[in-house]
Amino acid sequence: MTDQSENSQLRDTTTQTRQLFVKHLKEDNFVLFFQPIVPAPLNSPEPSLREILVRYREEEEDLLPPGSFLPLLQEEGLLPILDRWVVGRLLTWGRTVQAGGVKMPHCSVNLSIDTIRRDDQFGDYVLRGIQKMGVSAAALTFEIMTVDALAHQQAVARFIQPLRSAGITFAFSWFAGEEQAFGLAAMLGVSMMKLDGSFAVMVKKYPQEKAKLGAIIQRCRKMGMRTVCMQVEDAETLAHLRTLHVDYVQGFGIEKPKALEGF
Repeated sequence: MTDQSENSQLRDTTTQTRQLFVKHLKEDNFVLFFQPIVPAPLNSPEPSLREILVRYREEEEDLLPPGSFLPLLQEEGLLPILDRWVVGRLLTWGRTVQAGGVKMPHCSVNLSIDTIRRDDQFGDYVLRGIQKMGVSAAALTFEIMTVDALAHQQAVARFIQPLRSAGITFAFSWFAGEEQAFGLAAMLGVSMMKLDGSFAVMVKKYPQEKAKLGAIIQRCRKMGMRTVCMQVEDAETLAHLRTLHVDYVQGFGIEKPKALEGF
């Protein structure tokens, strides 16, 4: 009897959390930000990309970082709902931008492994949204954490194939040079590798890490994959990365996140 009571209480708590979360979405208590992903070479003709970020507005002007709410949503199995909201809001914004005569910029969206594994209709949702809003599939990149891609290879492969065929590109994030990940990325047609942020922290101080990073970048280039170095915080780090010929850089030392609306 006790087990049944505890299970019932758990279901009630999950239901209440879900209802509250959906209520916050409807009331626009979540907002989209973006952080530029900028070409590393000087005078590069390549355009910048935008990584889309989510912020939760707890009070009228008090924005909290994602770490304050994402663990709870993950625990309650609610990240697929958030991923749908992010993509839907982004595509709506894209339609508004294009209505003003400006092409929607290339945007990169992080996806949870829960969405990839459990939301069988997410791919169809994305494709319907692209068609409805009249934006280009080529303007979207979906980021998948390397550790998740390696742990759930079959689910990731099933997810990527139809969306990639439609023109959406994919990136592995927090990539540290794992041998298996090179093979998986090549097999799936992943076009971008976002390098583990620890490289940017260590590249100034540890020659062996700089050499390792340089080898990873060169191997990615030979395989036709672009590279992004995250967490670039200062000009000295950027200078080191340029000598390694990384394709893109991202971090507070490049540009801080901004609210998406209005840009």
